[in-house]
Amino acid sequence: MSWNDGYERKRFIQRMKEQAEEYRRYGMDEEAIKEMEEYDWELYRDERTHQMHNQPFSDSSLGADTAEEGENALFLKYENQLSVTQDILAEHSRYWWIEELDNPELCAKIKQLSMSDIELITQYVFDGFTQERIAENNNINQKNISKKISRIKNFLNLGV
Repeated sequence: MSWNDGYERKRFIQRMKEQAEEYRRYGMDEEAIKEMEEYDWELYRDERTHQMHNQPFSDSSLGADTAEEGENALFLKYENQLSVTQDILAEHSRYWWIEELDNPELCAKIKQLSMSDIELITQYVFDGFTQERIAENNNINQKNISKKISRIKNFLNLGV
């Protein structure tokens, strides 16, 4: 389905008039209404640009009669743009914060920790769990969690 700018613009202007009347009924001043209209026009232009420059993959364009998606000419042409690499996914992993550290020595030390210690730091610092909750989740004593945190702090030279 393609974008029919004349039709969409007509519908948009009609909606804008209706909204302006509703805003006036609720007591909004003309300056605020004008700002809302400018913002809505910006959204309209963004949607128009998106619709004009993007082509959806319909079932017929995917070559439904082919055995594999990889045999389709569109998939072959745009394979790189349609593919996701592991590097992109790694940015959104649970331990994203390690790579975001500004101190390379600290980053290297954290990477030397066991996965259970890294998970403990993540739960304590980033998830905001209390030591008691972490202890409950791991079926161990809160004192053990406290000792582990102290050991990790000492290893990282952060003090106790």
